[in-house]
Amino acid sequence: MTVAPTEAARVFVLNRYNKVGFDEFPGIMPSNPDEAYAIQDAAIAEWNSPVVGWKVGRITGEMESRFGENRFLGPIFEEDVWPLELGAPTPFPMIRGGFAALEAELVARISAPGERDDWTAKDCASLVQAWHAGIEVAGSPLATINDLGPLASIAGFGNNMGLILGPEIAVSDPDTVEATTTIAGTTFGPRAAGMLPGGPLTAIAFALNRLARMSETVPEGCLISTGAVTGVHVVEEGQECRVQFAPDITLECVVTPL
Repeated sequence: MTVAPTEAARVFVLNRYNKVGFDEFPGIMPSNPDEAYAIQDAAIAEWNSPVVGWKVGRITGEMESRFGENRFLGPIFEEDVWPLELGAPTPFPMIRGGFAALEAELVARISAPGERDDWTAKDCASLVQAWHAGIEVAGSPLATINDLGPLASIAGFGNNMGLILGPEIAVSDPDTVEATTTIAGTTFGPRAAGMLPGGPLTAIAFALNRLARMSETVPEGCLISTGAVTGVHVVEEGQECRVQFAPDITLECVVTPL
Protein backbone atom coordinates (compact mmCIF):
# COMPACT_ATOMS: atom_id res chain seq x y z
CA MET A 1 0.00 0.00 0.00
CA THR A 2 1.37 3.42 -0.91
CA VAL A 3 1.46 6.57 1.15
CA ALA A 4 -1.13 9.29 0.46
CA PRO A 5 1.29 12.25 0.35
CA THR A 6 -1.25 15.05 0.52
CA GLU A 7 -3.09 13.57 3.52
CA ALA A 8 0.06 13.05 5.58
CA ALA A 9 1.42 16.43 4.51
CA ARG A 10 -1.76 18.18 5.58
CA VAL A 11 -1.41 16.83 9.13
CA PHE A 12 2.17 18.08 9.37
CA VAL A 13 1.20 21.47 7.94
CA LEU A 14 -1.87 22.03 10.12
CA ASN A 15 -0.17 20.98 13.34
CA ARG A 16 2.91 23.08 12.59
CA TYR A 17 0.72 26.06 11.74
CA ASN A 18 -1.45 25.64 14.83
CA LYS A 19 1.58 24.74 17.02
CA VAL A 20 -0.05 21.55 18.28
CA GLY A 21 1.95 18.44 19.10
CA PHE A 22 0.85 14.91 18.20
CA ASP A 23 2.27 11.44 18.81
CA GLU A 24 1.70 9.10 15.83
CA PHE A 25 2.85 9.30 12.22
CA PRO A 26 -0.11 10.46 10.11
CA GLY A 27 -1.14 7.46 8.03
CA ILE A 28 1.17 4.83 6.59
CA MET A 29 4.90 5.26 7.13
CA PRO A 30 6.76 5.73 3.82
CA SER A 31 8.88 2.74 2.84
CA ASN A 32 11.66 4.55 0.99
CA PRO A 33 13.10 8.07 0.58
CA ASP A 34 11.16 8.82 -2.60
CA GLU A 35 7.85 8.21 -0.82
CA ALA A 36 9.02 10.33 2.11
CA TYR A 37 10.11 13.19 -0.14
CA ALA A 38 6.72 13.05 -1.90
CA ILE A 39 5.11 13.87 1.46
CA GLN A 40 7.67 16.60 2.09
CA ASP A 41 7.05 18.12 -1.35
CA ALA A 42 3.31 18.17 -0.74
CA ALA A 43 3.86 19.84 2.65
CA ILE A 44 6.17 22.46 1.13
CA ALA A 45 3.58 23.25 -1.54
CA GLU A 46 0.82 23.61 1.06
CA TRP A 47 3.00 25.71 3.39
CA ASN A 48 3.49 28.06 0.43
CA SER A 49 6.50 30.03 1.64
CA PRO A 50 9.85 30.66 -0.08
CA VAL A 51 12.48 28.00 0.60
CA VAL A 52 15.81 29.78 1.13
CA GLY A 53 17.88 26.84 2.34
CA TRP A 54 18.11 23.16 3.18
CA LYS A 55 19.20 21.26 6.27
CA VAL A 56 21.26 18.11 5.78
CA GLY A 57 20.57 15.29 8.22
CA ARG A 58 22.09 11.83 8.64
CA ILE A 59 20.93 8.37 7.65
CA THR A 60 22.89 5.63 9.41
CA GLY A 61 22.99 1.90 9.96
CA GLU A 62 20.69 -0.50 8.13
CA MET A 63 18.77 2.25 6.36
CA GLU A 64 21.97 3.73 4.92
CA SER A 65 22.79 0.31 3.46
CA ARG A 66 19.26 -0.25 2.21
CA PHE A 67 18.79 3.12 0.51
CA GLY A 68 22.36 3.86 -0.55
CA GLU A 69 22.24 7.35 0.98
CA ASN A 70 23.77 8.51 4.24
CA ARG A 71 22.05 11.90 4.37
CA PHE A 72 18.63 13.49 3.90
CA LEU A 73 17.24 16.98 3.31
CA GLY A 74 14.64 19.27 4.81
CA PRO A 75 13.51 22.75 3.75
CA ILE A 76 14.37 25.98 5.57
CA PHE A 77 11.73 28.63 4.94
CA GLU A 78 12.45 32.33 4.61
CA GLU A 79 10.53 33.30 7.74
CA ASP A 80 12.35 30.65 9.76
CA VAL A 81 15.88 32.04 9.40
CA TRP A 82 16.57 34.03 12.57
CA PRO A 83 19.65 36.26 12.84
CA LEU A 84 21.57 35.90 16.07
CA GLU A 85 20.38 38.47 18.58
CA LEU A 86 23.01 40.63 20.22
CA GLY A 87 22.97 41.35 23.95
CA ALA A 88 20.46 38.62 24.82
CA PRO A 89 19.94 34.92 24.04
CA THR A 90 18.08 34.26 20.79
CA PRO A 91 14.77 32.39 21.25
CA PHE A 92 15.01 28.74 20.16
CA PRO A 93 11.41 27.96 19.17
CA MET A 94 9.66 24.71 20.00
CA ILE A 95 6.13 23.33 19.78
CA ARG A 96 4.80 22.12 23.12
CA GLY A 97 3.95 18.44 22.90
CA GLY A 98 6.24 18.00 19.88
CA PHE A 99 9.93 17.29 19.34
CA ALA A 100 12.80 19.77 19.75
CA ALA A 101 16.56 19.33 19.38
CA LEU A 102 19.52 21.66 18.98
CA GLU A 103 22.27 21.01 16.42
CA ALA A 104 25.47 23.03 16.05
CA GLU A 105 25.89 23.55 12.31
CA LEU A 106 28.42 24.97 9.89
CA VAL A 107 26.23 26.77 7.34
CA ALA A 108 27.27 27.52 3.76
CA ARG A 109 25.82 30.31 1.65
CA ILE A 110 26.29 29.21 -1.96
CA SER A 111 26.05 30.51 -5.50
CA ALA A 112 23.35 29.16 -7.81
CA PRO A 113 24.82 25.83 -8.94
CA GLY A 114 23.32 25.42 -12.40
CA GLU A 115 21.68 22.28 -13.75
CA ARG A 116 23.75 19.19 -12.99
CA ASP A 117 23.49 16.21 -10.66
CA ASP A 118 27.10 15.05 -10.42
CA TRP A 119 28.58 17.47 -7.89
CA THR A 120 31.58 16.37 -5.85
CA ALA A 121 32.91 17.86 -2.62
CA LYS A 122 35.82 19.36 -4.55
CA ASP A 123 33.46 21.00 -7.05
CA CYS A 124 31.37 22.52 -4.27
CA ALA A 125 34.26 24.46 -2.74
CA SER A 126 34.00 27.01 -5.55
CA LEU A 127 30.28 27.55 -4.89
CA VAL A 128 30.64 28.64 -1.26
CA GLN A 129 30.25 32.42 -0.91
CA ALA A 130 30.54 32.38 2.88
CA TRP A 131 30.56 30.05 5.88
CA HIS A 132 28.44 30.92 8.91
CA ALA A 133 28.19 29.64 12.45
CA GLY A 134 24.67 28.36 12.98
CA ILE A 135 22.22 26.42 15.10
CA GLU A 136 19.66 24.20 13.44
CA VAL A 137 16.33 24.35 15.21
CA ALA A 138 15.47 20.71 14.70
CA GLY A 139 11.87 20.10 15.60
CA SER A 140 8.41 18.97 14.66
CA PRO A 141 4.89 18.82 16.00
CA LEU A 142 5.33 15.02 15.78
CA ALA A 143 6.75 14.15 19.19
CA THR A 144 8.08 10.76 18.10
CA ILE A 145 9.67 11.88 14.81
CA ASN A 146 13.25 11.26 15.89
CA ASP A 147 12.43 7.79 17.21
CA LEU A 148 10.65 6.84 13.99
CA GLY A 149 13.77 7.31 11.88
CA PRO A 150 14.88 9.24 8.81
CA LEU A 151 11.87 8.49 6.60
CA ALA A 152 9.56 10.11 9.13
CA SER A 153 12.00 13.01 9.43
CA ILE A 154 12.08 13.52 5.67
CA ALA A 155 8.30 13.47 5.46
CA GLY A 156 7.89 15.94 8.34
CA PHE A 157 9.65 18.95 6.82
CA GLY A 158 13.00 17.23 7.36
CA ASN A 159 12.52 17.49 11.14
CA ASN A 160 13.41 21.18 10.84
CA MET A 161 11.76 24.24 12.38
CA GLY A 162 14.34 26.80 11.28
CA LEU A 163 17.88 28.11 11.53
CA ILE A 164 19.56 30.53 13.91
CA LEU A 165 22.11 32.17 11.64
CA GLY A 166 25.28 33.42 13.27
CA PRO A 167 28.16 35.48 11.89
CA GLU A 168 30.48 34.57 9.06
CA ILE A 169 33.49 32.40 9.91
CA ALA A 170 36.83 32.82 8.16
CA VAL A 171 37.43 29.28 6.92
CA SER A 172 40.38 27.87 5.02
CA ASP A 173 39.33 24.24 5.49
CA PRO A 174 35.73 23.62 6.67
CA ASP A 175 36.65 20.16 7.97
CA THR A 176 38.78 21.74 10.69
CA VAL A 177 36.09 24.04 12.12
CA GLU A 178 35.37 22.97 15.71
CA ALA A 179 32.21 23.44 17.76
CA THR A 180 31.34 22.86 21.40
CA THR A 181 27.72 22.72 22.58
CA THR A 182 26.56 23.36 26.14
CA ILE A 183 22.94 22.69 27.15
CA ALA A 184 21.78 23.37 30.69
CA GLY A 185 25.35 22.97 31.92
CA THR A 186 26.17 19.75 30.02
CA THR A 187 28.91 20.07 27.39
CA PHE A 188 29.31 18.14 24.13
CA GLY A 189 32.53 18.43 22.15
CA PRO A 190 34.67 20.02 20.99
CA ARG A 191 34.18 18.23 17.70
CA ALA A 192 35.37 19.07 14.19
CA ALA A 193 32.96 19.43 11.27
CA GLY A 194 35.11 17.00 9.28
CA MET A 195 34.15 14.16 11.63
CA LEU A 196 30.86 13.92 9.74
CA PRO A 197 31.25 11.55 6.74
CA GLY A 198 33.10 13.44 4.02
CA GLY A 199 32.76 16.75 5.86
CA PRO A 200 30.66 19.83 5.04
CA LEU A 201 31.52 19.97 1.33
CA THR A 202 30.28 16.41 0.86
CA ALA A 203 27.04 17.46 2.56
CA ILE A 204 26.66 20.30 0.04
CA ALA A 205 27.34 17.93 -2.86
CA PHE A 206 24.72 15.51 -1.55
CA ALA A 207 22.18 18.31 -1.21
CA LEU A 208 22.73 19.65 -4.71
CA ASN A 209 22.60 16.22 -6.35
CA ARG A 210 19.49 15.19 -4.42
CA LEU A 211 17.75 18.48 -5.23
CA ALA A 212 18.65 18.13 -8.91
CA ARG A 213 17.09 14.66 -8.99
CA MET A 214 13.96 16.13 -7.42
CA SER A 215 13.90 19.01 -9.98
CA GLU A 216 14.27 21.60 -7.21
CA THR A 217 15.74 24.96 -8.19
CA VAL A 218 18.59 26.14 -5.96
CA PRO A 219 18.63 29.96 -5.84
CA GLU A 220 21.55 32.33 -5.54
CA GLY A 221 22.54 32.68 -1.89
CA CYS A 222 20.91 29.42 -0.83
CA LEU A 223 21.81 28.30 2.70
CA ILE A 224 22.98 24.72 3.27
CA SER A 225 23.12 23.67 6.92
CA THR A 226 25.69 20.93 6.61
CA GLY A 227 25.13 18.65 9.60
CA ALA A 228 25.12 18.31 13.37
CA VAL A 229 28.76 18.83 14.34
CA THR A 230 28.41 17.85 18.00
CA GLY A 231 25.35 15.64 17.56
CA VAL A 232 21.57 15.93 17.91
CA HIS A 233 20.71 17.22 21.39
CA VAL A 234 17.11 17.00 22.61
CA VAL A 235 16.13 20.16 24.47
CA GLU A 236 13.34 21.19 26.79
CA GLU A 237 11.43 24.38 27.43
CA GLY A 238 13.42 27.01 29.30
CA GLN A 239 16.86 25.46 28.83
CA GLU A 240 19.74 27.83 28.15
CA CYS A 241 22.05 26.70 25.36
CA ARG A 242 25.39 27.85 23.99
CA VAL A 243 27.35 26.87 20.89
CA GLN A 244 30.99 27.93 20.71
CA PHE A 245 32.73 27.88 17.36
CA ALA A 246 36.49 27.99 17.93
CA PRO A 247 38.11 30.27 18.63
CA ASP A 248 35.81 33.22 19.32
CA ILE A 249 32.24 32.91 18.01
CA THR A 250 29.53 32.17 20.57
CA LEU A 251 25.84 31.62 19.84
CA GLU A 252 23.43 31.66 22.79
CA CYS A 253 19.76 30.74 22.83
CA VAL A 254 16.97 29.79 25.20
CA VAL A 255 14.34 27.15 24.35
CA THR A 256 11.08 29.05 24.00
CA PRO A 257 7.61 27.62 23.21
CA LEU A 258 5.78 29.11 20.26
